[in-house]
Amino acid sequence: MDFYRLEKDFIFLISQKALILKGERLLILRNTADRLGKTVQWELPGGLLKMKESLPQGLLREVAEETSLHVSIRSLFHTWDHLEYPFQPEDGRIVHARILELAFCCHHPKGEIHLSEEHDTFLWATKENLQHHSFSPNSQPAIQKYLTECTNTSGSLRLNTPRRILQGTRTP
Repeated sequence: MDFYRLEKDFIFLISQKALILKGERLLILRNTADRLGKTVQWELPGGLLKMKESLPQGLLREVAEETSLHVSIRSLFHTWDHLEYPFQPEDGRIVHARILELAFCCHHPKGEIHLSEEHDTFLWATKENLQHHSFSPNSQPAIQKYLTECTNTSGSLRLNTPRRILQGTRTP
């Protein structure tokens, strides 16, 4: 099975992002200066899935770590992948990473945002605001889809064809 063999400097990762609405505004975060010299950009809350986590556990953990918000996951919004180099995992190596991104619509009941050290500010952005910000590859495709294919009303995101893949995570 040669297709499962990765060279030592190549890794495959899964990352998840949350589309969290407050009225008709979407939560975006500005990342701090990256340790590998990448530019400071805006992104959606979320991050890498740990090996022993389920998809819902990983997304809920990442959102809580980055924002202190406790959300519920509603539905899968968008999927894409991208290549990232240089990428530095926790073991300190510099590798080529292929990252599968999953963006989910999430419900945010209430609460105050407290950012982790990964981000220096946040914005509840209107669709108009979003068009004036630069987004990282881990969020750009979801933002683009949101801008072109969605309407939101009272914090409810409406898609042409919403898809649900996580059983038991939809809230009423």
